[in-house]
Amino acid sequence: MRKIEFPLVLCLVIPALWLSGCSGKYADAKKVNAEFVEITETYVDDLEDAEDAKDVAKAVNSYADRMEKLWPRVRELSEKYPELKDKENVPDELKESQQRAEEMGKKMGSVFRKMMPYMNDPDVQKAQQRLSRIMAGA
Repeated sequence: MRKIEFPLVLCLVIPALWLSGCSGKYADAKKVNAEFVEITETYVDDLEDAEDAKDVAKAVNSYADRMEKLWPRVRELSEKYPELKDKENVPDELKESQQRAEEMGKKMGSVFRKMMPYMNDPDVQKAQQRLSRIMAGA
């Protein structure tokens, strides 16, 4: 579980920092960030509602479907704004987004604990691997 959980959390939290909602220089990132947050909140809700391995696999696959379309745009913006990768020097206008990303990370952590009993299920493992491949850009 630890092997899958840590990279997945990083893949979810870091883009929220990169793609902070704001105007001006980062206006294009605002739209992508809003989509990312909406998709991730739906994923968290789906996982919270999951009652068995089938529900967990369905939630992960649904998230993967959405991220497959969104992730290339996230990656493009992270290349366009490399300065946003440095968590220690986040521009002032993005501080609020950093806090929101941290809160999302905490919520994701509690949801992943709920997933733990199902992580040995082949369908859940397959769904997690698919999501990892998408977010790795493979």
